[in-house]
This record gives sequence, structure tokens and C-alpha cells, in this order.
Amino acid sequence: MQRTSFMPFKKRWQGYTLLVAFWTVVGLMFMGAELYRRFMAGETMHVSNPIWWFLGMYLWIPSTLIVFWLVKRFPIRKSSWYRVIPFHMVAAVWNSLLMAATYTGLRYGWNLIAEDGSFDYVSTLSHVFSLSLGVDCMLYLMILVGVYAFRYYNESRQRMYEAVELNARLAEVQLHALKMQLHPHFLFNAFHTVAMLIRQKRDEEAVDMIAGLGTLLRYVLDNALEQKVTLRQELTLLQHYLDIERVRFRDRLAVNLNVEADVYDAAVPNILLQPLVENSIRHGIVPGSNQGQISITARREGEQLRLKIQDNGVGLPEDWTPDGQTGIGLSNTKLRLERLYSDKHHLDFSNAPDGGCLVNIVIPFEVLPEEAALDPKYNTSPQLEGGALANFDQT
Repeated sequence: MQRTSFMPFKKRWQGYTLLVAFWTVVGLMFMGAELYRRFMAGETMHVSNPIWWFLGMYLWIPSTLIVFWLVKRFPIRKSSWYRVIPFHMVAAVWNSLLMAATYTGLRYGWNLIAEDGSFDYVSTLSHVFSLSLGVDCMLYLMILVGVYAFRYYNESRQRMYEAVELNARLAEVQLHALKMQLHPHFLFNAFHTVAMLIRQKRDEEAVDMIAGLGTLLRYVLDNALEQKVTLRQELTLLQHYLDIERVRFRDRLAVNLNVEADVYDAAVPNILLQPLVENSIRHGIVPGSNQGQISITARREGEQLRLKIQDNGVGLPEDWTPDGQTGIGLSNTKLRLERLYSDKHHLDFSNAPDGGCLVNIVIPFEVLPEEAALDPKYNTSPQLEGGALANFDQT
């Protein structure tokens, strides 16, 4: 079993160094004050006195370690403070007596070796103890308060870190749950379309749609655990979805893609564009009789990525608000953007000047980590030229 130190420092040598430095500074302060007092009083001083002052201060190094141990062994809690506080009061007195006995013993030994004359240990101990008791108890109290303050600071900081980590994990779970809602929602709509094709005796088209749906589901499952993917991947997923929708709408659906070259590797939320494009198709293009046009624009604006989706459908009603929508696609997208970017994003729905609905999304521009970009599953999307994305009408 790994032993844990009772010192409130990550590394013991740091604690010992700080203790020596601290009591050295305190010793210099006490020595300076005593020298000034004696100078003003005209008193003489033996050359060995400063050595003994520092020795008295350095005796506090082991005493400080004892206080650390006592704090860990007998912490002050709400349920035991009335027992622990008197215990520390008694411990402060005993600590002062032990230090006085040690100091007096060292002086006695030095007197036997280097000096002549008698040395009354008991009377000297009584004198030293009576002079140092008040100061020693005050220093004990200061150390006790400092150790508790440091300990509670570390505990509160640890609780804060744990709370932040817990909130991050909770947000991750919520994001995963929100993303999982899209899968059955999309499958329901896709199978509904397949059933419609079968009822219309369009069997070959129904088979093509099922095959396209299988391709789409494989792609979705490959990235099921990712909260963010590259814009290139997101456009590939959208292309697989549009391949399915083209089976249904044939020549009535056209998609224009206008994406700047430097944003294809930008990170975007997984399955961000598909619900919005699906919403444009279901509620914008289907009610009209003209050919449906959907324009997708992506460009970088400083440290932000702007995405725009515009259709030529019937537009939004005058009293329409995103907060009043109960559909899974839009409400899910709104919540996921809030979870991922907090107040660092913008999502806006409006009627385009030339007709139809316009969706504006602004998120921080970022790229996936290098190790993620090198992962094969991040590079499975077709090339923009000559691949599935080439089926877009690129402008």
C-alpha cells in the first residue's frame, strides 16, 4: 500500500525547503528585534546568542511537522470540534514544554563542554518555559490555522475540479443522448419514404433507397462516438442522405455547395447539417410545386466558422420562433450547440430576402487534433472532385 505524507505538499522536499526558509526568516525577524532592543537599552550580547536564537527557531521545524500530523490525525469537524480544540490547546502547551526542555538540554550540554561554572537545568528550564510559553502557543495557533486553511483550500479546489469534471461528463452524456435521438428519428422518416415508394409501385427506387440507407447507416455508425467531425465528413454524410432523397424527389431537388477551401477540415458537431437540410426539404420544398433549391455555404470569418443553409421554399410563418418548435431535428440541434459551445455560438432562422428560409450558424473555428485527423475513420470521406460530393452543384 502506498504511504501518504501528512505534509500538505505534493513533494516532501518542497515542504522541508519551505519550512527551513520560513523559520529562517522568522529567526532573522526575532533576532533583529532583539538586537534593536538591546542596542536601545545599551546591553551587551555574547557572540553565541544569535546561534541559540536560530537554534530555538529551528526547533520549530520538527514541531511544525508534529502539528501537520496532529491536524491529519485529529481534524476539526463539526461533530468533534468541542473535543479537538481543547486537545490542540493542551498539545500547544506540551509542545512548548518539549521545546523548552530540548533547548535547555542543548544549553546544558554546551555549558558542560565549552564553559565553566554551574548550570541549574531545572531553574533554567522553568525560566525558558515561562518566557516562551505565550509566544510558542501563539505560533502553534498560527501554524494550526495556516495548515487548516491550506487543507480546506486544497479540498475546496479538489471539489471544484471534481464538479467541473462531473459537469463535463454529464454534458457528454447529454450530448450523446441528444445525438442518439437523431438516429431513430431519421430512420423513421427514411422507412416512411421507402413505404411510400412501395405503395406507388416504384420498387426499383425503393431498393435503391434501401441500399443508400445501408451506406448511410454504416457511415453514421463509423462516427457514432464522435461529438465533432470535420466539415468534409459532415458534407459526405449529407451527400449520402441527399442520395436517398433524390430517389424520392428525382429532378425536383438541387443542392448548391459553396465551401471555401480552408474550412473543409474545420470541426463541426456530428450530424449538424442533415437535420437542417431535412427540415428544408420537408417543410420548405415539399409544399411548393417548383423545383427545390438548397444552398449550403461555409466560410471562415476570423476565429469563427459561418454555415448558411438556404432554400427557396415557402419560408417561415410570421409568428414562427425556434423556441416554440417541438420537432426532434431543430430542438436537438439547438440543444447540442448550447451544450458544445455555450454562449460562443449563434443560431438564427429567418426568411431570406429572395424567398425561402435561411439558417445561419456561427461557431468557433477549430480543427480536430492531429492524431484524430490522421485516424482512418476521419479520412473515409470521398474526394470533392470525382467522388460522391461531386454530385453537388458546386458554385
